[in-house]
Amino acid sequence: MNPRRQFAILCLALLSLWAVALPASAHEQPIVRIGVLALRGPAEALRRWDLTAAYLSSSIPGHVFRIVPLTFHEIHGAVTSEQVDFILCNPSMYVELEMSNGASAMLTITETYRDVPISHFGGVVVTRAFRDDIKTLSDLKDKTIAAVDPDSLGGWRALARELAVIGITPERHLKRIDFAGTHDAAVMAVLRGEVDAATVRTGTLERMSHEQKISLRDFRILPPLTPADPTFPLPVSTRLYPEWPLARLAHTPQDLAISVDAALLSLSAHHPAARAAGLSGWSPPQNYAPVHDLLDALHLGPYKTAQHVDPIAVIQQYWHIIGLTLLILGIFAAGGLHVLRLYAKLKRSQAALLESERKFRTMFECHPAVMVLADANTRTIIEANPAASNFYGYSPEELRGMSVTNLDTAPPEVLGEYMRDAVSSSRNVFHVQNRLASGEVRDVEVQAVPFHMGERNVLYSIINDVTDRVRAERELRDALSELQTILESSQVGIMYLRGYRFIAGGNAKLAEIFGYDSIDDMIGLSVFHVHTSEESFAQFGTLHYEKLVSGAQLQVEYQLRRKDGTPIWCTLSGAAVDRTTPPSLGRGVIWIIDDITDRKRMEQELHDAFAFQKLIIENRMVGICFVKHRQLQWANQRVFALSGYSQDELVGHSTRIIFPNDDVHEAFGQYAYTALGRGDMYDAIHQLIRPDGQLYWAHLMGTALDPAKPDEGSLWLFDDVTQRKELEDELLRTNRMQQVLLENGIMGIALVKHRRFQWVNSRMMEMTGLTEAEILNAPTRIIHMDDATYEAFGISAYEAIARGELYDTTLPLRRGDNQSFWCRFTGRALDPSHPNEGSVWMFEDITERRRMEEDLRRMATRDSLTGAYNRRRFMEKAEEELVRARRYSRPLAVLMIDLDHFKGINDSYGHHAGDDVLRAMVQACLDTIRETDVFGRMGGEEFAAVLTETPADAARDVAERIRSRLENTPVASGGKSIHFTASIGLTALSDTDNSLQDALRRADRNLYVAKQKGRNRVVWD
Repeated sequence: MNPRRQFAILCLALLSLWAVALPASAHEQPIVRIGVLALRGPAEALRRWDLTAAYLSSSIPGHVFRIVPLTFHEIHGAVTSEQVDFILCNPSMYVELEMSNGASAMLTITETYRDVPISHFGGVVVTRAFRDDIKTLSDLKDKTIAAVDPDSLGGWRALARELAVIGITPERHLKRIDFAGTHDAAVMAVLRGEVDAATVRTGTLERMSHEQKISLRDFRILPPLTPADPTFPLPVSTRLYPEWPLARLAHTPQDLAISVDAALLSLSAHHPAARAAGLSGWSPPQNYAPVHDLLDALHLGPYKTAQHVDPIAVIQQYWHIIGLTLLILGIFAAGGLHVLRLYAKLKRSQAALLESERKFRTMFECHPAVMVLADANTRTIIEANPAASNFYGYSPEELRGMSVTNLDTAPPEVLGEYMRDAVSSSRNVFHVQNRLASGEVRDVEVQAVPFHMGERNVLYSIINDVTDRVRAERELRDALSELQTILESSQVGIMYLRGYRFIAGGNAKLAEIFGYDSIDDMIGLSVFHVHTSEESFAQFGTLHYEKLVSGAQLQVEYQLRRKDGTPIWCTLSGAAVDRTTPPSLGRGVIWIIDDITDRKRMEQELHDAFAFQKLIIENRMVGICFVKHRQLQWANQRVFALSGYSQDELVGHSTRIIFPNDDVHEAFGQYAYTALGRGDMYDAIHQLIRPDGQLYWAHLMGTALDPAKPDEGSLWLFDDVTQRKELEDELLRTNRMQQVLLENGIMGIALVKHRRFQWVNSRMMEMTGLTEAEILNAPTRIIHMDDATYEAFGISAYEAIARGELYDTTLPLRRGDNQSFWCRFTGRALDPSHPNEGSVWMFEDITERRRMEEDLRRMATRDSLTGAYNRRRFMEKAEEELVRARRYSRPLAVLMIDLDHFKGINDSYGHHAGDDVLRAMVQACLDTIRETDVFGRMGGEEFAAVLTETPADAARDVAERIRSRLENTPVASGGKSIHFTASIGLTALSDTDNSLQDALRRADRNLYVAKQKGRNRVVWD
């Protein structure tokens, strides 16, 4: 291929980075319609592409662009009937339109995923994560599949080609194919279990996860047949195909197509139109040969084969004629068809190449934008258009062959890094400074796209002069920074309301005033949130917004509220942003807000103080007077009423007149004026006298106006407390009597509040062994044995006293030395409705009584000599075990034990030795049987035992152990060792036994037999 043709192809591939932005009016202008395949429905298509249409309308004068959403089945009709001028659809549909309607690809969209540009896509096959039976594409055989549409490339055709490679024919080998209409619907069909798997285009799952429609952990993605491109950032199950093209139709004017081409190429990734469409930009048209190969492999679109007569029937009828002919024709037909296809492809490529060369040459030479082609390896400029020559001040010949380092002010290593990023497509937009031929340095924005020209890596760059914009942005940043500093350092809150009532901005002080963490938490809220109520909000607008509408500045004090609902007082100064007359409040209102809550509180406190002072002065219940040099200067009516003197008799006279005698008056003066001179308030009760000689008690409180000169003026409060004084004296006498009774009582007494000792008498401290310092204000837990007893007592006791009842209980308590003692105590709440606020408790130490009771109980149930149960207690316990054995059908055995020759022991060693033998015999028996068994002395040297849960054979073992132990356990008594034995009669409980006596009689008979057989043996039934 000649260099001129190479250059044309190269330029066309990079055409997409430049746009011409000129204003246009929509009045009386032709409408240009762009048909868009609506994968997710018409509304989503309009949302995604309407801003692109608006951008084209403003960039290309004299035209208005509109988006026309089309379904898979509407596209061919809309193109054929010329209802649209451009078409944006999937690549396989474009190839069909190219072959059938003469559509010509102008640009290819470049999407982005996590800031990585993507110019290709494929199909993704998904199933549920738990489906272990579907792990590869081959596992789809005999399964149900959801796809998008028969014409969808990512949503069906890409998978169909892979299935054909592994020999799976959809009609024969798939159980069912459901075409859901949209990619989202296909995914949801898998999630609901309606199908086994689904195929959608790459990026669908990630988008639905971002929209919180699905969770990626619920799905498994099947791997492709061959390893995927490692640079492709998304999971994929098929081979990759070039992204959607924007195609010009046969009837669309060529100059319009060139203008659209240039405008979209210059669309920045940060432009709202690009962001709405989810694009990083547009690029020259990709190579769509892989899509032709796909349609050819699937026999779709222009490669769809015609239907033929059944060859089997023909052969059966004419086999002897056509056998050899078919073979020869087949060979020639296959070769000829392949040649024809290659020739058609070649003609299409040549036509596209010529058209591309003409379009780019026209655009490159005539476009006002600065365009440069540079070798990325040598950094040498290959070609520059006239606009570049005009901008840099060099001729085109000077620019060709010039090193990029002569223009760029960046260090060579930085420039090299920029060019490597551009070649790898990891970054395509750069903000740098270029030096012109005049030496002037300009700020520029460079958009660079890489491509290959033979063996060389070439960068096609469009350079925009942004010097004025950079300077304006810098000045704006400085101004905003200065304004922000002023706002943030302000000691008042600043609020910007937009649209009358919504908070659009403010400073940190505003958030602090209203209790928000930051101003970001307030932005977007209605100003209603700072008003105390809906009525307050409406009233504020009624009272004050008319003044704002008139253009005047408003200043008012109003009660608002913080975020937590706390009311605050604020001064509000407001003015409309619009300074026209009358202003439009729709542009916003600025409010200056200061928190004056503390000031309002102080004002209220001052007002209350004045009101209180006035109330005191006019109060008829308390006397108030002013004294100077110990003469009464002024008094209210209560002083005259209390003292019995008239105003003329008191005012202007010495205060001596109200005291009983001179000595009392002088003593009062000495104490009172000493305190006033220290700056203290004098507060005391004195006995005064009325004109009729009646003595009374008065409460006098005074303070000096100037403590340094107390004689120059003092204010006194004066009240008759005679009755109170008499009551206090009586109460004091009563308290003293009660104290004597309490301190000398035989019972401990305590006042408890919130389960802590508030007061105890001496007896209580004596009982507990605790000092006053140790017990007062200590928790009552200190006298309880453990936490469980303490908690249980608290629940039962406080429930009773809360009902107004007297609580009475007996518990072991603990002394200060950790020794326990038994105590009976009673308690009652002072106020049953609030039992924790106070209760009185009486404590009685009953340890000795409990010991005596225990001794009596022991004497009533135990044998005094041996400690075994006596006969009565044994019979009671034995009968209980008999009843239990009968009820639960459990075995039970009875033993009768009698010491052999016991009379001889008494006669030979004395009765004290006999007692020692009995005690030793009982201890040996108790050590051998269990605690659950019953053992008792029936009389003399005869004993009985009831063995619970014990069958006859086990009972024999127990009886034998008892006999053996007694035989081998001599008793030391009186310095002698006494050997003794015992005979044992044993029986088991029988169903015929009516009572314990029946079993005891059998055991006794067996005991008698043991005695007859020579003693020291066990005999049983």
